[in-house]
Amino acid sequence: MRIYKYLILYYIITIFTSIFQPAYTLSYLESPPNKQFFNDGKLGDFTYKNSIYTVQLSREGWPLSYPILDIKDQIPLLLSFDELDEDPQNYSYTLIHCNADWEPSNILQNDYLEGMHNEIIRDYEFSRNSLQSYVHYELRIPNEDVKPIISGNYIVKVYENYNEENVVLTRRFFLVDHLVSISGEAKRTNNLNFFDSHQEIDFTIQHERIRLDDPNKNIQVVIVQNFDFETSVSELHPTFITPGELVYDYEEENIFPGISENRHFDTKNLKIVTEGIDFIRFERPLNHVYLLPDASRSIGDYVYEEDLNGKFFIKWDEGFDADTDADYAYVHFSLPFDAPLTEGSVRLFGGLTDWSDNMRYELNYNYDSKSYEISTLLKQGYYNYQYRFKPERAPVDPSFFEGAFFETENDYLIFVYYQDFSLRYQQLVGFEIFNTINKNND
Repeated sequence: MRIYKYLILYYIITIFTSIFQPAYTLSYLESPPNKQFFNDGKLGDFTYKNSIYTVQLSREGWPLSYPILDIKDQIPLLLSFDELDEDPQNYSYTLIHCNADWEPSNILQNDYLEGMHNEIIRDYEFSRNSLQSYVHYELRIPNEDVKPIISGNYIVKVYENYNEENVVLTRRFFLVDHLVSISGEAKRTNNLNFFDSHQEIDFTIQHERIRLDDPNKNIQVVIVQNFDFETSVSELHPTFITPGELVYDYEEENIFPGISENRHFDTKNLKIVTEGIDFIRFERPLNHVYLLPDASRSIGDYVYEEDLNGKFFIKWDEGFDADTDADYAYVHFSLPFDAPLTEGSVRLFGGLTDWSDNMRYELNYNYDSKSYEISTLLKQGYYNYQYRFKPERAPVDPSFFEGAFFETENDYLIFVYYQDFSLRYQQLVGFEIFNTINKNND
C-alpha cells in the first residue's frame, strides 16, 4: 500500500507543477539569429534580436494584406511584434526612404517625413494566461507623431535604448502616388523551354501624367512573386515604346517558376490535431507540435490547394484577443532526404521567416531519421511555408524541393519607379497586382 501512496503523491505533484508552473522566457530556449543590418548595402525585412518573434506589417484591419499604402490613404499600416520576456523594453523607431534597390535615398529626413524623426513605441500589452510570457507591441504608420510625405520605398527601423545602432528589426513598406496605370496579366509562359513550369508577366505602363526624357533611365520596374524579394526581377526595359505607353513583353526575362502551392499547418487550437500535424505533446515548459513528415515535390503532378501565398495570421480559437491570448509552441518540421546535400543548405521560407533565406531557419540533417529537421517557436495561428535549397555559390533555388508548375496560383506585384532628374530620389508612381487565376486584379 505504501508504494501506491507514493505513486499517488507523485502524480499529484506532477499535475500541480504543470498547472502552476511560471511562464518562461526565450533566454532559456533558443539561440540568436544571424546579425546583418545591411545586405550588400541594401535594407530589407530582418529580425535581429533573439527574443523578438511574430513580426507583422500590414494594413490595419487586413492582416493578410501587403504593406502598401496609397499616398492619400486614410488607413494606416500596423506593425506588431512580440518580445518574449516579462518586462517591457525601451523601443524607438524611425523611417528610412529608399530607392528601388533598397538603398537609402540621398535625401534628408526632413525631405520625406513630417513630424518627429525618432519616436518611442508606447503601445504595448502583456500576454495573458500563456505558458510563454511575452509583451505585445504595436505601431501605426502614419500616426500623430510622424507621417511620410513623398512616395517611394520605406524601411521602418525599430531600435533599443535610444541607440539607432542597436537595431531590433527592420521592415519594408511602400507609399504609392498613382501617376501611371498598369495593365497586363500573369499567365502560362509561351517559352517552350519552360512551358510546363513557368509563369509569364506581360504588362503595359500608361504614363500620360509624367514626362519621360529617356524611358530606360526615367523608369525602373520591379516584379515580385508574392512577397519574395529574393527572386524579384528588376532589370527590365520596355520592349516597345509608343506615345504614352511602355510595353514589356519578353520571352524569358519576365518569367518565374510557378512553384507548388504552399505547405500549411494550423495551430489555432493546440488541443486538436488538424491537417498536417502528426501529434501535439506538452514537453515542459511549452507545447510541442510535431508536423507530419514533408515529402519533396520536385517530381510529380501539380496539386491545387488554397493557400495564403506564403503568409500567416495569428489566431487562438479559445480566446478573444489572439494578440495577447495566443500562446507559443515549438513546431517541429521534418523533410526526409536520403543523404545530406554537401554544396548548400536547406531552409524554411515564407512570412514566418521574414521572407528571407535566414540562417535562423536553417534545417539540420539527422542521420538517424535520414531527414532534414528544425524546431522553432511560433505563435498560435495558421501558417504557410516552403523548403528552399540555398547553394553555397549560387542564387537560391525555390523549386529544388517544391517543384515548379504553370498552374500554381500566385500574386505578382509590379512596382513602377520614376526618376525625375531634378530630384535626388525615386518616386513610386505605380503599383498593381496580377494573379495567375483571378484575372480581376485586387
